[in-house]
Amino acid sequence: MSKLTQELTQYKHYLILLCALIVANYIVVPLSDWQTEQQQTYTLLDKKSDKISSLLNNQQEFGNQLALVNEEVKQIASFNYTQQDEAKFKLTAQSNIEKILSESGCSVDRIGFKGNTIVDERLSKWRIELRFKGDAVCLTKTTRAIETAKPLFNIEDFNFNHRNFDIDAKGSFNAVMNINAWHLKGGV
Repeated sequence: MSKLTQELTQYKHYLILLCALIVANYIVVPLSDWQTEQQQTYTLLDKKSDKISSLLNNQQEFGNQLALVNEEVKQIASFNYTQQDEAKFKLTAQSNIEKILSESGCSVDRIGFKGNTIVDERLSKWRIELRFKGDAVCLTKTTRAIETAKPLFNIEDFNFNHRNFDIDAKGSFNAVMNINAWHLKGGV
C-alpha cells in the first residue's frame, strides 16, 4: 500500500465526519429551513382559507346589512342638498327659503350665503343669513318651517327685535337668522 492510502485509511473516520458535516451544512439545514417556511406558509394559507370560507358562509347576512346601509344612506341623503354644482345648490336653497318665508307671511329683506366649511370631499356645510320682517305669527311659522324642512336647515342663531305691538299682540318684528344647510355633491 502506498503512503497516501495508509494516511487515508488512518484518517477515514475524520473524512467521514467531514463529509457528514458538509452534507448537514449544505443539504439538511437548508432543507429543514425550507420545510419550516413551507409549514408557516401553509398555516397562513389555511387561516386565510378559513376566513374566506366564513365570509362566504355569511354572504347572505352581508347582503342584508348592505341593503340596510343603502336604505339609511338614502334617508340621510334626503336631509342634504344633492345638486351637482354649487350654483344650482345655492339657487335651490334660496328658493326653498323664499318659499318658506312667503308661505309664513314674511317679507324678505336679504338672503346671503356666508361661506362654507368642507366636511369631507363631497359634503360641505353652508352658512346662510336671513333678514326678514313680519309679525309674531310670521316668526313662529318661519322657525317651525325651517326646523322641519327637507332638505335640512339647522338654525345656528337668531335675533328678533320688535318695534311695536298692535291690538292683536302681533307686532312688527325684524329678524336676523343664521342657518346651516348641507350640500352633498353628486348625490348618493
